[in-house]
Amino acid sequence: MENKNDIQEKVLDRIRKLIRLKESTTSEGEANNAAMQVNRLLKEYNLSLLDIDDRQPAEKFRVRESGRLSFKDAFGNYWKRDLLRTLCRYNYCRMLRYTGTTDVTIVGTDENIAAVTMLYDYLRITFRRLAETRHREYVSSRRGYYRTEKYRKRYIRSYLEGVTPGLREQYEKVRNLSAGQPDEKALVRCHDALICQYLESVGAGESRIRKSDVKIDFLAYHAGILDGRNVSLNRQIKGGSL
Repeated sequence: MENKNDIQEKVLDRIRKLIRLKESTTSEGEANNAAMQVNRLLKEYNLSLLDIDDRQPAEKFRVRESGRLSFKDAFGNYWKRDLLRTLCRYNYCRMLRYTGTTDVTIVGTDENIAAVTMLYDYLRITFRRLAETRHREYVSSRRGYYRTEKYRKRYIRSYLEGVTPGLREQYEKVRNLSAGQPDEKALVRCHDALICQYLESVGAGESRIRKSDVKIDFLAYHAGILDGRNVSLNRQIKGGSL
C-alpha cells in the first residue's frame, strides 16, 4: 500500500501540472477549470500553495480582483448576494461591492476566484431550475391562489432565500470534519491578511450586511434549505481524479 507521503507527493505533482496548464493554456475555460481543480485538491488534502514551492506568501498568493459580476435578479437581489458572499467565505475570498450598483468583484488568488466564479455560475442556474421544479411539485395538488403568478413569485423568492443557509450548513459540516487542523487555520489567516492588505491598498471599506425584508413562505424556504444542504459542489468539476 502507498504510504501517506507517496500519496501527498502524487497530489502535489497533480497540482503542479494543473498550475502549469492554467498558466500556459490560451483557453479561458480550460484555465478556469484547472484553477478550480487546484482549489479543490488543496482544500481536500489540507494543503497550501506554499507546499508547492518555498516562495514567500506575498509572492505566491497573488491577490487580485475578478471581473465584475452582477447579483441583480427578477426574484430579488438578496439571494444572489448572499450566495456569492457565502462562496467567497468558504473559498478564501472576499466580495467587493460597488456602491450604488448591483455589481461586485471577487478578491483572492486566481485559483480561489476561479472556484467561486464557477460555483456561482453553476449554483445560481441549478437553484433557479430547482425553484421552478419545487414550485410545480408543491402546487400540483392545490388550486386557487396557489396557481396564481403572484404566489409563484412568492414561492420562488422564498425558496431562493433558503438555499444559501442550507449551503452554509453543508460547508460547515465539511469544515467540522477537519476541525482542529492547524494548517487550515494558518492558511485562512494567511489569505485573510493578504486580502486585507489588498483592500486597504484600494481604499475599500467595510459595508453593513442587510437582511432581506421579504415576507417568507416558510414551506418554500425550508425546501430551499434542504436543496442547499444536498446540492453537489463537485459535479461541475471536470477531470478531478488523480
